[in-house]
Amino acid sequence: MNRGDVQQEQDVAVLAVRRRFLIDLAWPMETTDLADMFGLPPTSAEVSAKEVAESHANIKRLVDSLPSEAVIGPATDMAKLIVAMQTTDEDTLAAWLLSYTLAVISMLEGWE
Repeated sequence: MNRGDVQQEQDVAVLAVRRRFLIDLAWPMETTDLADMFGLPPTSAEVSAKEVAESHANIKRLVDSLPSEAVIGPATDMAKLIVAMQTTDEDTLAAWLLSYTLAVISMLEGWE
């Protein structure tokens, strides 16, 4: 396999992960609209239905297994922080949301 093929496979994998994230983000709506809004390659109606069903099953598993304080508290803290910053600068918000995501992952890893 040549370097171009490897890069193309990596690009497709990244798009698939982003698509899954955006479908998860749209929960509890049963839609792929966010993936479409951000210009990710569309899939067939059958594949989209399967993606949404898998997403809902995974999110339900998380909702059923995590204590609400592990989800609601940090989200509320982040919302208050964003409001307090009074910024609409996309780079600043993206940096804080990245920090939030990493902090939640770190918290959940320590939850066990």
